[in-house]
Amino acid sequence: MADVSSVKSSSSTDPYTTQTYSAASNDKNTLSITSYFKLLSAQLANQDMSNPMSTSDMMNQMSQMAMVQSLAKVTESLTTVNSMSRQSYAASMIGREVTYNGTSYKAEDGTTVADGTRTGMIESVNFSGDEPTFRVSGDPNEYKLSSITKVNASTGTEETDKTEEEKKAEEEKEAEAAEKAAAEEKTEKAEAAEEAAAEEKASDKAAQDNAEEVCADEDGSGQ
Repeated sequence: MADVSSVKSSSSTDPYTTQTYSAASNDKNTLSITSYFKLLSAQLANQDMSNPMSTSDMMNQMSQMAMVQSLAKVTESLTTVNSMSRQSYAASMIGREVTYNGTSYKAEDGTTVADGTRTGMIESVNFSGDEPTFRVSGDPNEYKLSSITKVNASTGTEETDKTEEEKKAEEEKEAEAAEKAAAEEKTEKAEAAEEAAAEEKASDKAAQDNAEEVCADEDGSGQ
């Protein structure tokens, strides 16, 4: 008997593995309001004239179709809101330090970083795909938000706190500078007032001396 143990299948896919296929939505496999009216027209055209379709059945079918359309619109709206929420959340993650499940990549020094859990800061977010993806500083790969396992302390909050502390210190420095400037201005005004008083006193004394000299000259000339 021939040995068939070395015989390999020409197909790489296991024939006993259950395969699934999902057809894309199109006009042939999706029931729309137009399709419904076509079916209704065909039903009315081919109905049994001895037992015609009742008006109540027709109204019930139309009500059900309207309800299906409303649910479809609600589902679409919820999908849009969910997408916007994910985008807003992804954008808010920029600058945050996260722990994520990373895939392997080759570093600049030629070494290979293996798959595993890593920690890094999110530096950019990409919205071009069906789901937002992010990139961590130092990691060239892009990851979905589902790969995040932990969100660490917000770097943005620390920077904000630091900025507030710096702002408070600057305000205190400005207040001190303003007080110092006001004190210097007050001192300068006091010195200016003293100088003005001294000049006025000197002027009065000079005027008094001149008057005394004039009086002395007049007395000498009279004698």
